[in-house]
Amino acid sequence: RLIRGGDPDERYPVPVDDAFQGDFLPAPELEEVALALMREHRMLDDELEANVTVLWKRKGGTSGGRPTLGKCAKLSGLARFFGNVEFVVWVAADHVRAEGLTRWQVEALLYHELLHADLDDEKGWTTRGHDVEVFAAELAEYGAWKRDLSMFVETVRQLPLFDEAVPA
Repeated sequence: RLIRGGDPDERYPVPVDDAFQGDFLPAPELEEVALALMREHRMLDDELEANVTVLWKRKGGTSGGRPTLGKCAKLSGLARFFGNVEFVVWVAADHVRAEGLTRWQVEALLYHELLHADLDDEKGWTTRGHDVEVFAAELAEYGAWKRDLSMFVETVRQLPLFDEAVPA
């Protein structure tokens, strides 16, 4: 089910290239989904909601040879002053369009990016990394050889089969 209802299998409507006047475009519908996700998952309550904006990015680029679907960027200095926000989450219009991502997949992408925003008691607003970094070959060859991999594998074992979890 989607956080705001609707058909999870529907392709996400992506702005056409002509809609962009630069690299970024406001994304009010994506921002509404992000706010609903923050409320549903109690992600730092009102503090984070007031400190995140969501944008479309014309081109997402690549990282490690894979398309970058989105990013959560912590602003600082002048950007933070003029933007009045701590974080900007952007979603790559070109990749969402090219890969035909569904509403369910875009919601999952937004949730993923929002998990990078963190409020540390000592450091204040910061970004956090992923819980686990792994190669499939590494896992196949050595198994869950370190604590974070072990926790990841245990979590995966409790999930329904992949085909059952992902809408068609």
